[in-house]
Amino acid sequence: MSLILESPSTNPKKRKKLHNVNAFDPFRKLDPAKVDDLENWLVNAPDSEHVEMMLFTKSKSFFVEIQKQFGWLDSDNIDIALLLMRARIHTYPTVFPQDCAILDCAFTNMCTKRF
Repeated sequence: MSLILESPSTNPKKRKKLHNVNAFDPFRKLDPAKVDDLENWLVNAPDSEHVEMMLFTKSKSFFVEIQKQFGWLDSDNIDIALLLMRARIHTYPTVFPQDCAILDCAFTNMCTKRF
């Protein structure tokens, strides 16, 4: 009697792993409906329109600025990105299991001026 050894990754009887929706994947495809909504809003919204984002209220120009391919992000852009990262770490602690500290621009400016 002979046996055939199969790798767990090629064995068709082995159960397939499901995609972890909470895992961080910067290359995950965006939802086309959400992309269309954003593009329509950027084209049709008046320049004076503002959006509530957690602790901030930002104008349309804020979203236009972060979509430019080349250029510098200002402190507000960085602060909002870090705020969203901190919120995600707090909501899904197993996604980022290592201990880390995420500080905003005001903290680093304060430390730089102090020392």
